[in-house]
Amino acid sequence: MNLIKTLKTTSINGEKIMKICSNTSCVNEEAPVHTLAQELTNNKVPALGVLSSTGKLAGIIVSRTLFELLAKPYGRDLLFRKTASEVMIKPRTFIYDEYISDVHEHLKEDFFLDEIQHYALIDSKKNFKGIFSSKDLLLHIAAVQHQETLITEKIQKKIIPPFLSYETDSFSLVSSSVMSQRIGGDYYHVKKIDSNRIFFCLCDISGKGMSAAILTAVLAGFMKTITYINDLHSIVQNLNNLIMESCSLEKYATGVFCIINETDNTLEYCDMGHGLFYEVRNNSIRQIQENSDNVPAGVMKLDSIISKKITMDSNSVYIILSDGITEQQNENAAVFPLETIPNIIAKNTDDLKKMKIDFFESFFLFKKSPLEEPR
Repeated sequence: MNLIKTLKTTSINGEKIMKICSNTSCVNEEAPVHTLAQELTNNKVPALGVLSSTGKLAGIIVSRTLFELLAKPYGRDLLFRKTASEVMIKPRTFIYDEYISDVHEHLKEDFFLDEIQHYALIDSKKNFKGIFSSKDLLLHIAAVQHQETLITEKIQKKIIPPFLSYETDSFSLVSSSVMSQRIGGDYYHVKKIDSNRIFFCLCDISGKGMSAAILTAVLAGFMKTITYINDLHSIVQNLNNLIMESCSLEKYATGVFCIINETDNTLEYCDMGHGLFYEVRNNSIRQIQENSDNVPAGVMKLDSIISKKITMDSNSVYIILSDGITEQQNENAAVFPLETIPNIIAKNTDDLKKMKIDFFESFFLFKKSPLEEPR
C-alpha cells in the first residue's frame, strides 16, 4: 500500500505561482516514518505535504532533512517509533493563485541560502495544493528573463542598426554597433536636418542589461520625433529634460552630439560627460578634450550647455567610441590600444566601410589573442 499520494494539479491561468508547481505529493500525518522513508527513496520525491485528518495542510517533509535526521544517533528511534507529524516542519505558505512576481519579492533573501528551500501552496481554506522550491522559482524567472531578453534584442536591432553609412560630396559618415552582451545601453543616431546640415550622436546609457535597453528605446523614440531645426543646445536640453522626467535620477546618458555644416565645413559638438571623441590626422590620434564641458544628460537641470566648433579639412577623421571599446580587456588585462587606430585608418582612407571592418577585426583579434602593448 502506497502512503504517498499525488493530487491532481490545479489548473490556473496567468503568471500565478501554481504554474511552477510540479510536486503535489502528500501523506497523512499518521504515516509511520519507516514506511514513509522507504517510499521517499523509491519515488525520489524531494518534499511532500503532510495532511491532517481533515485534509488540511499540517506541514511538509523535506526528504534531505528527514534522511539527515535518520542518520543521527537517535535516528533508529525516529525510524520505527515516530509518525510523519513528528518529523514534519512548518513551511512558509502561499495562496496558490498569488502572482509569481509577488512571491518572488517575498523570497528574494532565500536565494542566497546554500540549500534549496521548499514552500507549500494552499487555498483560502488551507487545503494543500502543492509544493514548489526556490530552485523552481529561480528557473522560471531565468526562463522569463531569457525570453524578455530575446524580445528586447529584436527591438534593439530595429532601432540600432548594426551598420549605417551616410555620404555627401564633402564627407562620409559610418556608424556601427556590436553588443558585447545581447542587449545594452549604447545608441547612435544620424539625421539630415536640411540640405547643408547633418546631425549625429553616440550615447551610452548608464548601467547594463534590460534597464539600459529600455531607456535606449525611449531615447530612440525621442530622436525620431524631435524637431531638428533648432540649434544643438536645444536638442540636448530637451534630451536632458526627457531623461530626468523618465528616470528620476536613476539613469543618465553620456554622449557626444554633433552637427556638421557643409556650408562652412564645420563640426559643432556638445560633449555630455562622454569624452571618447578623437581626431586622427597625419597618422596620429589625439583626444579632442580630456574632460567634458558638460555633465551627463539626466543628472541635473541645465541652465546652459557648452558646445564647441571644429573646422574640418580633407585629411581629418573623427571617431566617437563607446566605453564598450575602451573598457574591454584581453587575457592579460590590457586595454585595447587606441594607438592602433591611425594605422587602420591609413590603410583605408578611401573606404570607410572597409575601415570599420578592419577596426572591429583588430578589436576582436585583440580580445582573443592579446596584442603587444604599444611602446
